[in-house]
Parts: sequence; C-alpha cells; structure tokens
Amino acid sequence: MLRFISFLLLFLCIPVLAVGNEFINLLTQAEQRVRISPNQARELLLPLASTTQFSQQSNATLVRYYYLRAKLAKDLSLNDESLEFALTGLSLAANRPEFKKQALRLTLIVLHFQLQTQAYSQAKELIDHSMSTLSYDEDKSEHAALLLFKAKIYQQENQSDLALLSYKAAYQLALQSDDEALKQLIALNLAGRLLILNDIVSAEALLEKSNQYYEKNQYSVENLVVQIKLAQLASSKGDGGEALRILLNARPLSVVVDSGLYRLIIELSIAELQLQSRQIIAVGSTLQTLQELQKHIRRADDKDRLLLIKARYRLATDDFSGLNELLADDNSLVISDDKKSNATTLELLKIKANGLAADGQFKQAYQILSENRQHLVTENRRRNFDNLQHQKLLFDLAFLQQKNRDLNWSTVLQQTEIDRHAQALSQLNLKLLFVGCIAGLALVLIILLYRNRQQFYKLTYQDQLTGLYNRRYLFLVFNKLQRKFVSKKQPLTALMLDLDHFKRVNDEFGHGVGDEVLVNFALCCKRVLPDDSVIIRLGGEEVLVLLPDKHYGDGFKMAETLRLALEKMCVTTPVVQYF
Repeated sequence: MLRFISFLLLFLCIPVLAVGNEFINLLTQAEQRVRISPNQARELLLPLASTTQFSQQSNATLVRYYYLRAKLAKDLSLNDESLEFALTGLSLAANRPEFKKQALRLTLIVLHFQLQTQAYSQAKELIDHSMSTLSYDEDKSEHAALLLFKAKIYQQENQSDLALLSYKAAYQLALQSDDEALKQLIALNLAGRLLILNDIVSAEALLEKSNQYYEKNQYSVENLVVQIKLAQLASSKGDGGEALRILLNARPLSVVVDSGLYRLIIELSIAELQLQSRQIIAVGSTLQTLQELQKHIRRADDKDRLLLIKARYRLATDDFSGLNELLADDNSLVISDDKKSNATTLELLKIKANGLAADGQFKQAYQILSENRQHLVTENRRRNFDNLQHQKLLFDLAFLQQKNRDLNWSTVLQQTEIDRHAQALSQLNLKLLFVGCIAGLALVLIILLYRNRQQFYKLTYQDQLTGLYNRRYLFLVFNKLQRKFVSKKQPLTALMLDLDHFKRVNDEFGHGVGDEVLVNFALCCKRVLPDDSVIIRLGGEEVLVLLPDKHYGDGFKMAETLRLALEKMCVTTPVVQYF
C-alpha cells in the first residue's frame, strides 16, 4: 500500500516538474539567442506570460524572466516595454539580498530608459542611491556599470571632462573585476568617446581588444557596434576606403542581428562614405535600402543625416529640380542656439544655394548665403573652439596621469564633481545676489512711484487746507455713486453744510484765524460722521457730505449731532477765543 501511494505521488509530480522544466528550457533558449538575434529571443518569450506555467514559477525564475524581457526590449529600442518589465522585476527583487545582482541589472535598464528620455536628474539620483548601497571594495563591477551610465549622462550634457573621467573610472574598476563582458562594454564606450576627442591611438587599442573578444564570444550586437566604431576610427585616420570596407563587411551581421535601427546606422554611414569616394551608382542603391529603413529613425540627427545624403546625391547627379524640391521645406532648415545639428543644417543650406544657382536662381542663392553668413562663421569658430578644448582636456589628463602612475580615476572624478558643484553654487549665489539687487532697486522704484502717485492724488483730489476732498473729486465719484446707489435703489443721503457768520470771522480776526476755523471744522466733521462718509469742500465754508446706505432720518440725526458738536467747538488764537 505504501509503495502504491509513493508511486501515485511521483506520478502526480511529474507533470508539474515537466511544466517547470519546459518554462525554464524556453527561458534558457532565449538567453542563448540574445547574443545572435534579439528578435528571435523575444519571440520565444512572448507566449510564456500567458500560459498557466507562469504563475507556478519561483521568484528567482520570474526575476530572470523579467530581466531578459527588459534587456531584449532595450536592445530592440522598445523603451516603454523595457521600462515596464524592468520595474516589474525590481518590485520582485527589491530588498532581497539574494537578488542583489539582478536588481542592479534591472536598475541599469531603468537608467537606460531615463537616458533615452533625457531624465538626467532622475538618473543621477538613481545612480547615487544605488552606489550608496554598494561596497566599493566588494562590488567593483557594479560600481563600474553605474559609472558607465553616469559617463553617458555627462556626455549628453556636453560636460566632456566629467564624461571622460567617468569612463576612465568605470574602466579602471572593471579591470579590477572578473566581469570580462562589462570590461569590454566600457572599453567600447570609452573608445567611442576618445574618437570624439580625436585620441585615435588610445581608441584603436581599446577597439582591437573589444573586437577580438566579441568575435570570439559571438556577441552579434556588440560586435556590430565595434565594427561601426572601427569604421569611424578608419575615417578619423583619413582612410575612407578602409572604413567603407569594414561597414560593407558588417552588412550581413546587421541583417543577422535583425535590428532596424542598427541597419539604419550602418547604411547611413555607408552612403556617406560612398558619396565621399564618388561612388554615385552605389549611393543610389544604398538610398533605396535607406528608404525602407527610415521608419526606424528615432533621432533628429539621423533624420538630418538622411536628408543631407539625399541632397548630396541629387547635387552629384545634377538633379537640381529634385534637389530644390527636396529642400523646399524651410522649416527643416532652421538654425537655433540649442540645436545640436546646426552643422548639418548649414551644410544643407549651402547645398540648397548651389542647387538654386545651378538652376539659374542666383538671387535666391545669394540671399541664403547672405542670411546665414554669420551662422557659418559662428559654427566654424565653435568647431575650432571644441577641438582646442578637447586637446586641452586630453593634455590635462595625460599630465595628471604622468604625475601619478597609481592614479585613482574615481577619486579624481569625485573631486572634479565637488569642484564643479562648488563652482555652480558660487555662480548661483552671484545670480541670487544680482537678482536681489535688481529686486531691491525695483522695490525702491515701486515705493517712489507709489509716493509720487499718492502725492499727485492729494494735489489733484484733496483740499490742501482742510484735507477734505475737493470739487474735482465730486465729479470723479458722482457717476460711480449714482450707478451704485441710485440705479440699484439703495439709500444715499447728502448733507449741505455752511458756517454762519464766517465772513465776520475773517473780517475781524483775519484770514489766518478763518483758515484755522475751517481746519477745526473739517476735523470735527471727520470725528463725528461715519468712516464711510464722503466729505467734500465745495468752496469757502461750504461742505457737501455724502452718506452711503443712510436714509433721510439717519442723515437728519447725523446733521443734528454734527451741529451740536460744532456749537461746542472752540478755536484758540493769540488774541482771544472765538466761536
């Protein structure tokens, strides 16, 4: 009986094990296809999430699955998909020490997405946070991988010195680790940066090692990138023929990789080199391929490159009407301060001018060159300045390395970042000081304007002797009061005030005493009457009082109260007390 139960349990477990093994087998097959064909690997994984096997997998297997899906989506430039699977995988791997390395790999894919979407500040925060969780001595490869992304961010921000230091620091750490794939990946990126800085010797040494490694280990995508960099290296050395040969040999590999984006980059470079070597017929064939691949264009720079190739081809084949039609859209030929492809745009404008001149439209051609002459001069100066800056940067780093053979590039990077932050803070303080000074001056100006306005208001609408409103104010306020009270049938009472025997006061005691009487009269009115009363001196001792929201009876009582207060008013003069 016991044997029968054991046999039955074993029989029931076999399907579960088979299901689990089938899932893991497909996952393993996909991992093996990543290097050769990312598209095929992705197709193997697509149906797995919808099967009943998916929910039966362990967390370790699911993290492995989500990482592979995210990596394949990244390699195929499916940015949204890569972020979705990376975040899902991170939610499973978070705060799990056993998934530490997997969590970092998923974090790197999130960083790649942030880099593509230009979320540089968020990416830097994520890098700094991830580094704070690592041990510098034990996790060198992880530090190196994060520094690689920091270098790419600095490169996008045009901070050449920090970018190069980050690449060097990452490569130095990778050399101290056992991760050969990461070492070659960083070497490949560092070589690309050195090519931009025109350090051909150092770039060539790195690319040769990377080429040998990727060919040996059959990394198709990375090997394709190496071939593109080797072609750039040959072009930098002035050997366009060698560069073209490298790219033509890489064509079959780009088809195997089955990535439209990489095929596009390869064909763009081939077309440019064919134009350079005057292989016009070959350019026409390459353009047909590019016409099919242009749907994979994701960067504005690649779009401008393709437009420039088409324009040069039409100019080389004397197709001036086609050229003018191609460049008829002026919106694509705009120079701006923040546009990186201004050099390409200026080249297109020169070609457009040549096409117009060849077509007999000399006036339009001259107008284009005349309007953009200053831009051409500025672009040449910028290019020369950049070259000088690149040479200075390479010289400074070489001098620094010569002084200290055991130089730690991570330390140099950190110190440079601290200096850069201090410099930025100093500049910010100066800006704040400048803004504060401007704000202070603006405040003083506002106060002066306010005082001048108040003074003008008093001179215009206020009686200088009594401080009451004058006749001008009555004309100003009357229409407003009429709209507010009369048209809306709200009560408004008016009092007409006059001082008896005021002429006798002026005659017997003089106008100075008369003025004093008027001033005391005005003060009495302000003291007795409500705050919302409008008291207007019409002239002499005649005063009009407007009482908003007061009926006739209320106005009569207020007038009597004021009369009694005036009876008790006493004006003191040097001679006698009167009134």
